[in-house]
Amino acid sequence: MSVTHTTSSPLSPTVTRNVLEFLNRLDFRVRFSKIRGRKLSASDKGMGWRSLEILTLLGEDGTLYEVDVRYAWQRDIFGQNLIDFGWDQLDRLHKKNPHGEICSKLILYLCEPSCRLEKDQTLNTLPEHLLIGCSWHAVHHIYLALPAAHPFESPRTEGIAEDRVYSTTRHLENTSSPVFSGAKKPLLLPPQPGRQGEGGLRSRGLIKSRITGEPLVSVITVVFNGARHLEQAIQSVIHQPYEHLEYIIIDGGSHDGTIELIRRYEGQINYWVSEPDDGIYHAMNKGWEVAQGDFIYHLGSDDVLSTIPAAALRKAFAQGIDLIHGNVYRGDGRLWKSCYGRTLVLYGTTPHQGQFVRRTVCERAPFDRTYRFRADLDFDQRMYRQRRKSLSCDLQIALFRAEGAGSRASQAEVFRAVRNNFGIAAMTVSFALLKSRRLASKVRDCILFFVRSFQ
Repeated sequence: MSVTHTTSSPLSPTVTRNVLEFLNRLDFRVRFSKIRGRKLSASDKGMGWRSLEILTLLGEDGTLYEVDVRYAWQRDIFGQNLIDFGWDQLDRLHKKNPHGEICSKLILYLCEPSCRLEKDQTLNTLPEHLLIGCSWHAVHHIYLALPAAHPFESPRTEGIAEDRVYSTTRHLENTSSPVFSGAKKPLLLPPQPGRQGEGGLRSRGLIKSRITGEPLVSVITVVFNGARHLEQAIQSVIHQPYEHLEYIIIDGGSHDGTIELIRRYEGQINYWVSEPDDGIYHAMNKGWEVAQGDFIYHLGSDDVLSTIPAAALRKAFAQGIDLIHGNVYRGDGRLWKSCYGRTLVLYGTTPHQGQFVRRTVCERAPFDRTYRFRADLDFDQRMYRQRRKSLSCDLQIALFRAEGAGSRASQAEVFRAVRNNFGIAAMTVSFALLKSRRLASKVRDCILFFVRSFQ
């Protein structure tokens, strides 16, 4: 989504007073004392809303607030309350306020009657465990029913109508239609014992159609008891502006509310299934088997997809490139810059949350299920050995909250993958490199401890 803002001239005293009085009349727990800045929005737009302006205000509690005022006309705004492309720009996730102030976000929707609010005003606060990065101390959504007097410029009403469809529901083809071109692979997984559910658009006979020159991307999420973050991951996919995308969820037979959550978004998910499996890589293989896309992308159930690199995908599609790799942010805000090259011989340098792989690289199950933690590294190394063409994309593709479980077992599998793919000599170098890194980290921690002790 393109986001363009133009900085306006300073507010007049009268406008400043009217804005503060209006905001302080809202049923919000903080009163605002000062307006520090204002930006008029030129093209900020989402599903069922359009941004009017963004204000920077100081609360009486000492917190700095960014208040994004939006005009809304569809109930779709309530399906975007966990991931917001107006503020969730990954290039700022690691940046705290330069002045050291605590920053919070307030998104104010001025809602037309078509939004069907149950009350004149509703306040929702994003749960703390869903906050991304370190930009915001808290994120609040206020939905205010119109008509209501407000001090903001009225939006232009012409041209606001838009297709009420998501990235996953665009360009669908009905398999029952006489002109259906046919799928190259099975649309659904064969029935298995213990299956708890199956559904999505494919189960209704609707699949993504092919558009000449536009690569189709299959986004696959595997999950088991991941209700804590999964809904945020789903929203980050279905609200992507890239239209040539299908979303597949492979659930391992969850019993924590995950299946009920998936059913809530069944109309925006292309295919999902819930049944017992033999681990994460078994589930990832199943997703690969039913993927119809030209490129396949794996997004974890607690990850957030920020960008589909459309230009890089088109270039790779046209030039026969097998792998696109970009950067990802860790949950602590650190940037992991992806690298596909000789360093891959020694350790993992291309996080799967940042890479798109051409499906024809491996028509069947690409992940070796004898690995519990590092089958993705083994797969990357096998592609490197096969001299698969790659394309580096200097974009922040996603954010992932954790590096994985089982650190010792995971490291043991790193050495095993290196040995299997490049030999004992490479494994020895990889082991020595790991030891030297750990030693350097301990030395650095000791130095920092003594420096802080004398401050």
